[in-house]
Amino acid sequence: LFEMDKVVGSLITLLEEKKVLEDTIVVFTSDNGGLGPSYGNFSSGPLRESKGSIYEGGHRIPMTLRWDKGNIPRGETRSHLVGLNDLFATLCDLAGV
Repeated sequence: LFEMDKVVGSLITLLEEKKVLEDTIVVFTSDNGGLGPSYGNFSSGPLRESKGSIYEGGHRIPMTLRWDKGNIPRGETRSHLVGLNDLFATLCDLAGV
C-alpha cells in the first residue's frame, strides 16, 4: 500500500503542477475480486468466495473517483454497483468522444 500511495500521490502532484488537475477525472479501481486464502490473504471480508468465483467476493471491488471540477463530493461513500464498461462509456461521453 505504501508504494501505491506514493505513486498515486506523485501523479496528483504532477497534475497539480501542470495545472490540469481540476479538469482531470482520476479513477482508481481494481479488477475483479480479492485474493483468496490460498494466497495467504483473504481480502474479500464478509463476502462469499474471492477472485475468479461467481459469488459476490469474486466481483465486488473498491473504486475511488476524484474530479475537482465535477460534482463528486469529497469523503462521500456510496454502495452502488458499477460496471467498469458503463464507467468507460460515461467517461467517453464526458470527454466528448
